[in-house]
Amino acid sequence: MQLEGGVEAAMDGDVLFGYGRALFTKKQADAALRALSRAVTLLPGSADAHHVLGQAQAKLGQPDAAIASYRKAVDLAPGWADALVSLGRLYGKLGRDAEALDPLTQAAGMAQEDLTTQLSLAGVLERLGRPADAVAPLQQASSLSPDDPAIAARLGAACAAAGRWEEAAQAYRSAARVSPDADNQLGLGRARRALGDLVGAEAAFAASASANASGFDAWLGLGQVRAAAQNHSGAEEALRAAVGLRPDHAEAQKAHGEVLAALGRHEPAAAAFEVATRHRADDGAAWAALGRAYQALGRDADAARALAKASEVGEGGVDTLLALADACAREGRVDDAASALGKARAAEPADAGLQEKVAEKYAAIGRMDDAIGAQRSAIEIAPSTARKVALGDLLLASGDVTGA
Repeated sequence: MQLEGGVEAAMDGDVLFGYGRALFTKKQADAALRALSRAVTLLPGSADAHHVLGQAQAKLGQPDAAIASYRKAVDLAPGWADALVSLGRLYGKLGRDAEALDPLTQAAGMAQEDLTTQLSLAGVLERLGRPADAVAPLQQASSLSPDDPAIAARLGAACAAAGRWEEAAQAYRSAARVSPDADNQLGLGRARRALGDLVGAEAAFAASASANASGFDAWLGLGQVRAAAQNHSGAEEALRAAVGLRPDHAEAQKAHGEVLAALGRHEPAAAAFEVATRHRADDGAAWAALGRAYQALGRDADAARALAKASEVGEGGVDTLLALADACAREGRVDDAASALGKARAAEPADAGLQEKVAEKYAAIGRMDDAIGAQRSAIEIAPSTARKVALGDLLLASGDVTGA
């Protein structure tokens, strides 16, 4: 039963503090606040009194006052875990994670066996984008609650974000063992793929897709690992499911196009690459793949445009440039073909085999001077009788009998 204000005023500090704490325990926060506010004036050096006052203030929606009370408690009792935790958690609830970090770090160091404190610190670190630092408190939390799949999954995600794939796989295995749901299997699949375990990754991705047939990421991952294992038909099936769920996803469309091309299905491959480049116009690899698909379909003008775009946005590797030269040559665009060949030569000037290949392509479009120059470069880089004979043939074809 609540006492009258006059009785409260007559109490000494310790009794008043005990009274206020009892009221707070009974969820009478308003009355507790009045008693505790007076108690701290009588007990200014009591960290405990300031701490409980802060709890009442926080309960009543007075965060600034609560922070001040918690800070006073920490100042009076440095290293007191309870006050540090209260301060850190309140900062976290207010979205002030940078300020929550220091008190929670101190508290977690002193309260190694307190699960909630370890998880609170991990949560702050995760929100601050510091997954590598979140691993330690999550590992401690997992050791305190080894059968909790949610903690194991959080640990797996933190390890993955930090690039610690062995630990990520171990954590996700623990989570999946207790709760083999789609998310845990998906995390396990990603970790195993990062470790190069394609068989294990395929099994985990397949389990995730089976648990959630609308799980786009599981189907995409399954298709990608099957493609990496050269199981193109299996990859196509999985990637078809992925693009069915997310038809506007550039990465999925590109991956689907690649396996379709590997299966010799160039028309649907081209369609997939068209979607990929439409949604991500800066993907040079997708443009190059689209160009090759067009070439396989005999659509040389379209191939030349796609390959030129690939070169323009940064996929100007030698293979792309040579393919562009071929497409332009078939279109009768000799100058454009020669330009692409020149860029290919410049890209790898010390590659004798490339210089020789470029010489052949120059000759095929009638650019004999350029062909002779490229062949001479091949000989300078790696002399051989065969290359000298080829140079002689080029000189003869150009009408330079003396040079030949």
